[in-house]
Amino acid sequence: MNWREKASEIIPEMNIHLTQSGNAMSFWIEVWIAFEEAYQFPKNEHLIHRIYHFANWCAAQEQPANIDAGNHLLTCVVVSFYEHIPSCAAARSDIPLWFKKKR
Repeated sequence: MNWREKASEIIPEMNIHLTQSGNAMSFWIEVWIAFEEAYQFPKNEHLIHRIYHFANWCAAQEQPANIDAGNHLLTCVVVSFYEHIPSCAAARSDIPLWFKKKR
């Protein structure tokens, strides 16, 4: 399954952005905006959960090392999502819910 199909399955409300996004990076920028909005009142925990699920799926995908950054899923999710989580106060306070310390 490619990333567009998986995104449509997990976060179908983002389908308009899927059709308008030229690559995975531009899509993840739109997902980040939706993620921030999901933390507004009333908090949309269901969407937040599904975005994290899609992020984890993207990060776990094996891809060739020579793929361009705009379509390399791990790069896209790290640069356009994970590294921005601390900039959103509500998401920052939820980090222990979504990230577990490895032992």
